[in-house]
Amino acid sequence: MENRAVICTHHKTGTIWMRHTFEATASALNVPCVRISAEGADVPLPRSACFVRDVHSQWFSKRFHENGDRILHVIRDPRDIVISAMHYHRKSTEKWLHRPDDRFGGMTYQQALNGLPDDRSRMIFEMDHSSAAIIRRMCAWQYGRWDCFETKYETLLASGGDEFAKAAQHLGLRGTEVDVAVSSFCENSLASGAQHKIGSDVHVRSGAPEQWREFYDAELEQAFTDRFPDAISRLGYPAF
Repeated sequence: MENRAVICTHHKTGTIWMRHTFEATASALNVPCVRISAEGADVPLPRSACFVRDVHSQWFSKRFHENGDRILHVIRDPRDIVISAMHYHRKSTEKWLHRPDDRFGGMTYQQALNGLPDDRSRMIFEMDHSSAAIIRRMCAWQYGRWDCFETKYETLLASGGDEFAKAAQHLGLRGTEVDVAVSSFCENSLASGAQHKIGSDVHVRSGAPEQWREFYDAELEQAFTDRFPDAISRLGYPAF
């Protein structure tokens, strides 16, 4: 491994999957694995070979990048992000979900979400709040860069490690390093039945792709399209 390898994800399911994959890979290869928080770097970023997990995909907007960095950027169908986030935010113990918020009359995000009458209302709530920010960041990402390997969560899930092997080679891994990374990827894949946790939370309810085909009715389709009219086509997903 010859350079900094940056992993950018936008959604908790993929973030935790990639976290476990690259932490295990870094341990096996004896290289650092550091994390970028929403505010900036949690620890000083090495200039030498390492893995960097950018959990909010702000590598370009915050200008952390340097010449020679290699980037893996993973997106997910934004309609499924809404579903996943809605279910996760109803139960999660993440601290930000439990802070009183003036936007919700002093209730917390979780209280406001759980106070809605049904999942349809809760998904629209997500479209207006947390999921909206994620979807907009995905659409604002700088696509088409030579130093960035672009892929989809759904492609990684379906490929059995083949797509990830290509990503690992792009990140600068060579020979047996790629084998180590792919092994870590497959061991932590949702397809393998791995359970992914954030603190005491087990995040994964369902990692299946295209859940929106079951959950979205005409009202939800219209609500999504009104808020994000170009997101589906820009991100390369099938239309409703």
